[in-house]
Amino acid sequence: MKRSTYWLLAVWFAGIAALGSAGAFVSAPGTGPWQIGLGFGGPVVLFLAWVRTTSAGRDFVERADLALLAGLHAWRFAGIAFLFGYSQGLLPGLFAWPAGLGDIAIALTAPWIARRLAADPQFAGTTAFALWNVAGVLDFIVAVGLGTLSTGFIPAVQPAIDTGLMQQLPLVVIPAFFVPLLTICHLTALLRWAGLRKGASRVSYA
Repeated sequence: MKRSTYWLLAVWFAGIAALGSAGAFVSAPGTGPWQIGLGFGGPVVLFLAWVRTTSAGRDFVERADLALLAGLHAWRFAGIAFLFGYSQGLLPGLFAWPAGLGDIAIALTAPWIARRLAADPQFAGTTAFALWNVAGVLDFIVAVGLGTLSTGFIPAVQPAIDTGLMQQLPLVVIPAFFVPLLTICHLTALLRWAGLRKGASRVSYA
């Protein structure tokens, strides 16, 4: 990655940490956690817009080290913290179990995906690679959805333990920084996969 990318990530992380320390992600009682939603969705939307509208964005997708991006998902083994939080009565099971087990599953398979990509870059154009990335994105969607549902802002769903802890430091950096960052990694991989498949199709019908 370019040095500018590392600087961008550092500034992004520092911004989230500063906002988290100020309580900017804590939603008022009875209201939806739109702050977390913005923290998660905003960077993803900006990334897709960047790729869609600029040559620099498209060049990033074409040149990204997919093995490195896949390897980053091994950090999702930290999802075991959700299960620990549940065992200590800090997080609701409705959120903790799907989010934790989903992250662990992706983390365990990430090194294998990274090794395959390093040994054979053409693996990036396979269905298996695409399905793994789709599964990773779906895991995040499920986790964010159930986390939102478990905040208790819906009258019909009032968990005994809510996910308010995820709106505060240090855990807020997960939904507001690491989740969008790793989602962008998945989307970069899927965009590259789509490009490879499109190129293969053109060759086949040439």
